[in-house]
Amino acid sequence: MALTIGTQLDSYEITGLLGKGGMGEVYRARDLKLKREVAIKILPEEFSRNAERVARFQREAEALAALNHQNIAAIYDLEESNRTKFLVLELVEGESLAEMLRRGPIPVEEALTIAHQICEAVEAAHEKGVIHRDLKPANVKITSEGKVKVLDFGLAKAMESTTVNLILSQSPTLLTGSMAGMIIGTAAYMSPEQARGKPVDKRTDIWAFGCVLYEMLTNRVPFAGETFTDTIAAILGGEPNWQALPQTTPANIRLLLRRCLEKDSRQRLRDIGDSRIEIQSVVARGPGVSTTTSSVADRRVSLERLFWLVVTVLLVALVGAAMVRNLAHNVPRPAVVRTAIVLPADLELDVDFRASPLTLSPDGARLAYVLDDNGRKQLYVRKLSDLDATPIPGTLGAMQPFFSPDGEWIAFFGRGLLQKVAVRGGAPLSICGVSGIAMGGTWGPDDTIVFATLDSGLLKVSARGGTPEKLAGSDQSSWPEILPDGKTVLFTLAGNVIATMPLEGGSKRILARTSPQVDGTASPIIGAGAIGPVRFVPTGYLIFGHGAFRTRAVPFDLQTADSERGARLRCRLHLQIG
Repeated sequence: MALTIGTQLDSYEITGLLGKGGMGEVYRARDLKLKREVAIKILPEEFSRNAERVARFQREAEALAALNHQNIAAIYDLEESNRTKFLVLELVEGESLAEMLRRGPIPVEEALTIAHQICEAVEAAHEKGVIHRDLKPANVKITSEGKVKVLDFGLAKAMESTTVNLILSQSPTLLTGSMAGMIIGTAAYMSPEQARGKPVDKRTDIWAFGCVLYEMLTNRVPFAGETFTDTIAAILGGEPNWQALPQTTPANIRLLLRRCLEKDSRQRLRDIGDSRIEIQSVVARGPGVSTTTSSVADRRVSLERLFWLVVTVLLVALVGAAMVRNLAHNVPRPAVVRTAIVLPADLELDVDFRASPLTLSPDGARLAYVLDDNGRKQLYVRKLSDLDATPIPGTLGAMQPFFSPDGEWIAFFGRGLLQKVAVRGGAPLSICGVSGIAMGGTWGPDDTIVFATLDSGLLKVSARGGTPEKLAGSDQSSWPEILPDGKTVLFTLAGNVIATMPLEGGSKRILARTSPQVDGTASPIIGAGAIGPVRFVPTGYLIFGHGAFRTRAVPFDLQTADSERGARLRCRLHLQIG
């Protein structure tokens, strides 16, 4: 029903129209009982006779009532007057993000501040089992105090609720149910699985968040088309123009956007909380330290390519180490070992851009890796002489495993902790808490573990447990490896530098980099391209991923910790995972 100014619904007096959408009309109103301004959302009259529409409206009220967060517009009540159902909502004063974008792109620092609050809201909803499913600039408001409010959970769906089959709406927000084969959402912000009419989960909100953040930075939607069909085609087959991002966009924010906008939901960022942590770390560092070299900022290495580089580097380094051990002990050269990892039909290898999900024990006898069962990750271990892998109890949520020097323990990250578990069985033991996003770990011969996080850089802790101690001057460091001397850690710095530093403290030493240094000191320049994890091979080389599908070897003298420019390593490595 169309309402005019002055119309009264019970104790609410309509004072103006705020907007119209696929799920109803929204009016400004005065609460005559409590003397406050509110928003009234009314189910359109033509839908009121549709029981399925009414049921969806009821679920909106229930979903909103479950959400109590400072960045989510609150629901006050669900009412009915003269057979008209309406929601009484918090009235959020201010302009929408869509209105802000009409003036042009939003500066990077301000955009990240807004994005952080959006993450807070969506994370709170996901924790209550609610998916927004229509996150877009029009549904985000910014108050005069700078507080962000996410509006309109009218398309929200409890993650485990039953589905409803509706017909196509003529509204800009498409409402055709949530069953397979049906479409729901706003075209420009639909995830690929939404566009295909497949069931969705919280990763569809992560896709939409990526679209919103991209639009804030560029003032253009990442997937555009003249028609609805063109837009869907761009979502399913196109790529955003990454060059449109401002030059000052931090490299890790560029990578975050790529992870949010992965078309395959299995490769997409799985938790909006990870986005919040990533953005928070950039905002905390403040202006002037948000960018890295252009070679890193403009890299176009996909997560899949980076993953295989990680695997290649680790296996090449381990094979080289095994060869050296055999030669040192006059052991005859072993025969070539070929193996295939055959995965169960309902499981897949967890692909994590931050580190390899699989690792080989120092003696080359066991392989440990993480398998993903629709978001449920678990650690598995397998002897190379066996055909089957065994799940390790108590390791749900595990990621980034690495072995102890004797191969009898596996350390891993999970549930905000660094943990360890005995290969031969037993409950996992907590080593320490981990704050922020883990970026790889290594276990030294004296039971010292060094691990990296996106927020803190390198930290060390005893494998027996304790409080992690930060290695000074190791910010933006990742993929650490304790060298055979047990006193030095090798790592990647800011994605474009290979460096070492003493475990007991001291200055880091630059071994190689992808661009000229500005401090005048000398170190080899190995050319443009992001640097992946670095591993030391006792034959005297550093092996590392460089750019897309390239593996390089840099000669390295362990005694003097000196390196020189190395050529591309030409090797063949066949790994079949099926």
